[in-house]
Amino acid sequence: LDRLTLQSAITYTNSSNKSGKPEFKDISSAKGMLYPYTQFADANGSPLPIVKDYNFNYINSAGNGKLLDWKYYPLTDYQYHTTTSPSKDILINTGLNYRYKGLVANVKYQYQQQETSVEELQGLESYAARNLTNSNSQINPDGTVTYAIPKGAILNESLVVMKSHNVRTQLDYKVQKSHNNLYVMAGAELRAVDTKGLQFRYYGYNEELASQTNVNYTSLYPNFITGATSFIPSNNGIAVTANRFVSLYANAAYSYSKRYTAYLSARKDASNIFGVNTNDKWKPLWSAAVAWNVSDETFFNLKQVPYLKIRLSYGTSGNIDPSKTAVTTIRYASVSPYTQSPYALIDKFYNPELKWETVQMTNIGVDFALFNRRITGSVEYFKKKAKDLFASYPIDYTTGVGSFIVKNVGAMKGQGLDLNLKLDNIQGKFTWSTNLNTSFYRDKVTDYYLQADRSSSLVTTNPTFSGILGKPVYALYAFKWMGLDPKTGDPLGAIDGVATKDYARLLGADTKINDLVYIGSAIPTFFGNINNQFSYGRATLSFQLLYKFGHFFRTPSINYNELIASGKGHIDYQDRWQKPGDENQTHVPSFVYPNASNRDTFYLGTEVLVQSADHIRLQYVSFNYQLLKSTNKYFKQLDVYANIANLGVLWKANKAKIDPEYNGLNKLLPSKTFSIGTNINF
Repeated sequence: LDRLTLQSAITYTNSSNKSGKPEFKDISSAKGMLYPYTQFADANGSPLPIVKDYNFNYINSAGNGKLLDWKYYPLTDYQYHTTTSPSKDILINTGLNYRYKGLVANVKYQYQQQETSVEELQGLESYAARNLTNSNSQINPDGTVTYAIPKGAILNESLVVMKSHNVRTQLDYKVQKSHNNLYVMAGAELRAVDTKGLQFRYYGYNEELASQTNVNYTSLYPNFITGATSFIPSNNGIAVTANRFVSLYANAAYSYSKRYTAYLSARKDASNIFGVNTNDKWKPLWSAAVAWNVSDETFFNLKQVPYLKIRLSYGTSGNIDPSKTAVTTIRYASVSPYTQSPYALIDKFYNPELKWETVQMTNIGVDFALFNRRITGSVEYFKKKAKDLFASYPIDYTTGVGSFIVKNVGAMKGQGLDLNLKLDNIQGKFTWSTNLNTSFYRDKVTDYYLQADRSSSLVTTNPTFSGILGKPVYALYAFKWMGLDPKTGDPLGAIDGVATKDYARLLGADTKINDLVYIGSAIPTFFGNINNQFSYGRATLSFQLLYKFGHFFRTPSINYNELIASGKGHIDYQDRWQKPGDENQTHVPSFVYPNASNRDTFYLGTEVLVQSADHIRLQYVSFNYQLLKSTNKYFKQLDVYANIANLGVLWKANKAKIDPEYNGLNKLLPSKTFSIGTNINF
């Protein structure tokens, strides 16, 4: 039994979240965006209603005062519409370890259970409850009101339980003889993840009595406004998913005199989310590496370089899309009011052609230390090849499976350089150290398996897999900008080099790839962070800068179609073309009515709205002070600290004064986070 070891650990986490005041971007009016000059309060600070779904002229007279107040008060509504989400997580790890000479046998088991519940209470005073109650009410000829949905609160409850089982068996063998070291490991792993979700709705809920009122889900009721009949909405449902993963793996490492090391690993993974064929479920993966500790060689005698290591590796890896299934699955929704039996909907459609995404990586690296280890770090060059890449691909919507499907669409290759440096700039009572992490990366599409779609589809707000050979995987394209029509202020594009404002052709099949403007990569090609730390005595101050360069983004502008339909405006409206000659001073088209949506779509996709996304931001500033330090065996140290995070952009290349990572209408910058606390070590 001395060779047998039993290990066990239990981790329990309990947390809870509760809703509060909504963010500005979450408050909307009748057509989505808030209309201009929306007022939430009067001069005395009293809450004012805003137009939510129906205009004031209608709801002020609807029902002749016999219905519930139909107005929406954004300043106070959150007080009556609350969401509480407690969650529990338990993680149990157990393991048996048996040692015999150089052989070690391990059996490990992990069980995890997560329970997340959500309680959404729409109080009677909440707009959601009042709106639904009024919409399903009818005023009888005698003046009485019939409520299909009882007056009272509406309670939505949901519970999601995830249970996972993970079993791993592993054999390790280690032997050391003279200058030779050998380590071999092999194992297998099984993982099962089952998730079950339940959700319920209670009408006429009374929180004090914990009671609810039954409603008739099987009868049709007329809508108070439209007169159209519908069933009372039910929020009841059950969802169950099961995922299975299997892995077989083996590793071997050999080193000689701690100078030369060779490493080999192989594994075979399987998942139940791919096609029904066994060969599609399993994916063999492997890697190999060698390393040479040059600084341990007898011939190496550079005092300025106390440590130098060269390494080389090559390997393959695979990616999966866990949202997919191997077969078409259905989802039982609820009980049909017509048949009084459960009915099902198609949940996920299978794709028998979907395969693992495969990535091949080659790495060449150097680890080093310089000048008595005042400078340490690594430089690594990597080359990447990938095939069977996942991407959404448009399909005929009449197939009944939606407008897009995830497919293996193409192949790519890329290369880059990673540099990591740690600099001890100043040593002594006052210290200053710097950590630099920076990366250079380029990639391009090498193959595209599918039929090319119309070129204009490459002009998107959020670029996806471009499929254009020789260009970056995430390439940014734009329509060629030919200025504004000096007579009308209409935006002009080009087809075959000829200026035109035939927007149907510009957005259609007539536009070829040569008619578009390739801007560059939509993701950074040079990026990293710099961390500086200063210490004096017991005080430590640190801050981190983050930088991203070599990419572009599309800035927003006025969309007249949305302005007319939903009141969504933009500051560019004030710079619009209004008279001949304005085309020399602005690129914002004129406002026309009735508006053509294709005109807006073209303008928003032109090169004139594309700018550099290069920027530098201050990620955080942190201060720590060691208040107490003791050699007592029960108490070791007491620190106090203060942190400020999300401090914002220090420099940006674009002239639109936009943070490129928070670009778009209604997108707010992340809130600055201030925190203070103590760390106690016992």
